[in-house]
Amino acid sequence: MKVEIVIDSNVVEAYAVIYTNEVTDEVNSIMKKIKNIDQKVALNEDGKTYIVKPKDIYLIQVDDGKLKVYDKDRMYYINNCVQDKY
Repeated sequence: MKVEIVIDSNVVEAYAVIYTNEVTDEVNSIMKKIKNIDQKVALNEDGKTYIVKPKDIYLIQVDDGKLKVYDKDRMYYINNCVQDKY
């Protein structure tokens, strides 16, 4: 696959365009990776909300009905478990 980067000072937000004759597994994989680059998760600790990138999370566990999320520095809580949202 060829890649071209165009630097234009008029562009406010970076975007990608893929030219292809068909959507292959490779194209789908690249689209998913690009879409997830800036994905973040809101987590709580001591009444404060922190924004954490999924790549920085190394452990998720459920303890006494609460979802705990760990990064290298601390443990956070997610207030609502998945079952509460659906």
